[in-house]
Amino acid sequence: MADTKISALPAIASIALEDLLAIVDDPSGTPVTTKGTFTQVMTLIASAVMTMTNKTFDADGTGNSITNIENADIKAAAAIAHSKMAALTASRAMVTDGSGFSSASSVTSTELGYVSGVTSAIQTQLAARVSLTGAETVDAKTMTNVTLVYPINAQTGTSFTPDINDAREIVTLSNASAIAVTIPPNSSVAYAVGSQLTFIQIGAGQVTINQGSGVTIGSTGATPTAPVLRAQYSSCTAIKTATDTWIVVGDIE
Repeated sequence: MADTKISALPAIASIALEDLLAIVDDPSGTPVTTKGTFTQVMTLIASAVMTMTNKTFDADGTGNSITNIENADIKAAAAIAHSKMAALTASRAMVTDGSGFSSASSVTSTELGYVSGVTSAIQTQLAARVSLTGAETVDAKTMTNVTLVYPINAQTGTSFTPDINDAREIVTLSNASAIAVTIPPNSSVAYAVGSQLTFIQIGAGQVTINQGSGVTIGSTGATPTAPVLRAQYSSCTAIKTATDTWIVVGDIE
């Protein structure tokens, strides 16, 4: 056919893979004009190693996917949001396994919150509350050769209401004037049934153990519901026997 400018050639409606292209083979050596198909061109492109910049890949499109991405392919500045990762079990603490992979543990966020505010080793704090010395055997039934050490809560006012910590402390009360101790109701301080509160009067002011709102006290004192320590250095123990019931025993009158 006669020579025709490319711009004068008729336009094709669509290109098929079997359509032909004019190809100059070995242009830098012995050029020969040959033919090739678009299928061959696509095969060449698929096998070539190329760096593409400023391109957009739509992996969400039907049939589209991006494969074989490695950690080295993601730059440190990418700052990928955690929300883009697969979701773990809600409200669980996250741990790493032997291979360093993250997973949700059985510890809940509520349980983790129990250690909030801890300022030193928990075991050290527990040991400060109760010290076990010697050759101890401690289990659900037996405690052998055990020394229990209780912290002292020294009170110097004329009134005192114990808190939950006082069930594992000894409360000393010292004032020249009379001192009123009030056992709080279970709704305010939920001591376990069986808890004990120990009080020692070390000052001249006489100590009276009073009932808080809704609390019932029983004792051998002259006023059973409001027993009084007999003298300076007298002591007593209040024992919780029911939700709001306490028995006071000791050097009372």
